[in-house]
Order: sequence, then structure tokens, then C-alpha cells
Amino acid sequence: MNANDEKWLGVLRQMVSGHSTQAYSIWERLSEHQRGIILHAAGLKARHCRYSWGQFTDHELHQIKRGLQRLKFMVEMFK
Repeated sequence: MNANDEKWLGVLRQMVSGHSTQAYSIWERLSEHQRGIILHAAGLKARHCRYSWGQFTDHELHQIKRGLQRLKFMVEMFK
């Protein structure tokens, strides 16, 4: 399989599962403290710090996305 095939398989996986492999790899590298900041901004409980990326529901993933957008906005305000 060539690189282009891998790319499109990744896109299709994303469309089917809603779980981004890039987001997965980033989440797995974060410390519990870093995860906690993101989860707090998303309005999720601290117990989610120990979740692997695949354990989140689609609703929780949407909340995380909104939390990241809030964090980005706050950083921009202080620049």
C-alpha cells in the first residue's frame, strides 16, 4: 500500500469512527495535568484523565473540541 492509500484509509476511518488517529496520538502523549486542563475547559470530570482516546463518546469528543477552542481563544486574548 502506498502513502496515498494510507492517507485515504485514515480519512475513511475518521469518517466512520469519528476518532482521529492524530488526536489519539496527541492525547496519549499528554500528562494527566495537561489532560486535566483540556478536560476542565471542556467541562468534563477529572476521572476522564485516565481515559484512553477510544473510550470517549462522540458527545465527549465534541465537548473536548469546544474546550480546546475556548483555550485557544483565551490564549489569543492574552497575546
